[in-house]
Amino acid sequence: EEEEEEEEEEEKGQIRQQRRQNVGNTTKTLLSRFESLTKKMDSSWRAFESKCKNSAKASIRMTDVPLPNAPPPPSPPSPFARRGSNSESTQGREDLAEQLGEGGQQPEIIDILEKMFHINESRARKEMRKLFLRWHPDKFSRKIGPKLLTFERKMVESRVSRFARFLTAITDKMNNEE
Repeated sequence: EEEEEEEEEEEKGQIRQQRRQNVGNTTKTLLSRFESLTKKMDSSWRAFESKCKNSAKASIRMTDVPLPNAPPPPSPPSPFARRGSNSESTQGREDLAEQLGEGGQQPEIIDILEKMFHINESRARKEMRKLFLRWHPDKFSRKIGPKLLTFERKMVESRVSRFARFLTAITDKMNNEE
């Protein structure tokens, strides 16, 4: 009986050790992906800023904007919906996050940041702050808006605004988990 108990304890110990190794490997993979993705996004942003500085007025296209695989715009509201029932001003942040996730992939950077928040909170918050500053709708419109092609300006600004609201919803979620 004692031998069986010892073997059982040894087996449990091996299982625990294997789980710790798996968690360690997952964390390393996540950190590696986080580093790779942030470097790629920063590089794309620097190239975009350089293009904006060197371009004439109204020459930047939607495809030039390195918005992190943002979700697609929502479908237009039903003409039968009550007025104001679907307005963004009355919609809760949780509903907004769900809505933004529908019909498209959640931006990979947000998915990784949510996971990073549990591993290295300060680093995740630092990256979120950088994204907020970069994609703040008013700052973006003031700095980049005049350089956007006129017929694409509203669409670009709408996508930037939606991404910023998505960031806000995710940040609220992270803050509520504390």
